[in-house]
Amino acid sequence: MHINEELFQREDFKRNLKTYEEAMKTGKTVFMDIDDMTDIIDYYNYDGRIDDANAMADYALSLYPGAIGPHVFKARQAIANDNIDEAKAQCEAIDDKSDIDYFYLRTELEIAQMNYEESEKMITEAFKTFEEREDKENFLLDIGALYVDYNADDLGEKWLDKMKDKENRERLELISRIRCNRSEYDEAAKIMEKLIDKNPFIFRYWNTLSIIHLCRNDFDECRNCAEYSLAIYPDNTDGLWCMAKALMGQGDMQSAMETFKKFLKRMPNCAKAELEIGTCLVQLDKADEAEKYLNMALEHNDDDPMVIAQASDDLAFIYSSRGDIDKALYYLDKAEMFAPYIDDSPYTQAQRFVLRGHIYMMNNKPEEGLKYFEKATKESNRNPEIIFKIMVSLFDHELYDMVLTYYRKLIRVIPEGWNIGYAYAAASYFKTKDIDKGAKCLKKACQLNPKEVETIFGNFFPAGMNNEEFCEMIKNLKLK
Repeated sequence: MHINEELFQREDFKRNLKTYEEAMKTGKTVFMDIDDMTDIIDYYNYDGRIDDANAMADYALSLYPGAIGPHVFKARQAIANDNIDEAKAQCEAIDDKSDIDYFYLRTELEIAQMNYEESEKMITEAFKTFEEREDKENFLLDIGALYVDYNADDLGEKWLDKMKDKENRERLELISRIRCNRSEYDEAAKIMEKLIDKNPFIFRYWNTLSIIHLCRNDFDECRNCAEYSLAIYPDNTDGLWCMAKALMGQGDMQSAMETFKKFLKRMPNCAKAELEIGTCLVQLDKADEAEKYLNMALEHNDDDPMVIAQASDDLAFIYSSRGDIDKALYYLDKAEMFAPYIDDSPYTQAQRFVLRGHIYMMNNKPEEGLKYFEKATKESNRNPEIIFKIMVSLFDHELYDMVLTYYRKLIRVIPEGWNIGYAYAAASYFKTKDIDKGAKCLKKACQLNPKEVETIFGNFFPAGMNNEEFCEMIKNLKLK
């Protein structure tokens, strides 16, 4: 259910929190109402301090066995960890089974298991008792939130649409999330901007808008929104995450790594954060430190296939760069076991072949590498993105003739609007002394993708000339 964050600004809540935290530091026992204890659990959970929330839930249950608030929190944590049996046990340990939160929890268990027929039956029956009640809108909002939290967006939207108050801010926030999940980013952003216009001091709104921008790879706007969020509530976990991802997208790996480390302080043993730190360190050529964080991610991953696959891929690159191809291939094999669970692209296998080919290239085994590149090309049915990735690998290994071989394959299949690969081809033509073709490719690259030109030719710009000026100069060249 949605938590009222305004509660956490109230003086009585702040007093209770201070009393509890001081008692914990000194080892004293503190007694307070169970509702106040549940508020503290909600606060820690909201703040990303899951260990503190668990500790408070245990303490509350030692004083109030069977209390609903702590058991609901523990059940939801169990669901998040895919431990449905534990979640059911926590649910049944609740004393007051007439409480609406008990109903919500039972419903959530069905939704979490995708038993939608059962959840709909339960909700429809319960809704009959709410039809004439004043709190009907809250019931609809809570049901909508439950479905959206588990990405059952169509069902969530169905119940949210029954609300009379279409401008309810929590309803609008959920509708924005649904639009984002459907890749309707412009509509999702408009909804959040409308909410921010009405109240620009709710950091959660800025985080939601930041996530929307992140989904559409608008890293500048993602960062701007994260900065507003962190200004309102310094070091909030969602704000730190969005900021770090934006910095990665902007290519600032050092700052991204530092921000992920701040996140990790707030969320110890978070495998996804450890993975991102490791990835940043790989990009910063700090292999030893990267290896440490990637192994931590594998240790704490809780069977998350994305973490296992990506951490294993990064470790494969680390061992490959050290010349330990056997260990590199071991980690590639490990990654490939989990890749299908995180990538349903028809080109997943082709991408794995490109990666394996690149590993062989790194270890001075070009014949093996080229075999896998050819397999990737056939497996993908000459997909242009796969061919471009092969070109980049060949370029990195200074096999310029082969870059041009794959460039010729690329230009036969490129779709309308394609703009990458021309700078790599231009540099390869220059390296193989075919100056005319190189100049033509460079001119095309300047017209279509100046950023790629800067990546490949930036070290060769005339002194004092920036990328824009260089590309303008090349575009104006008179070619034969």
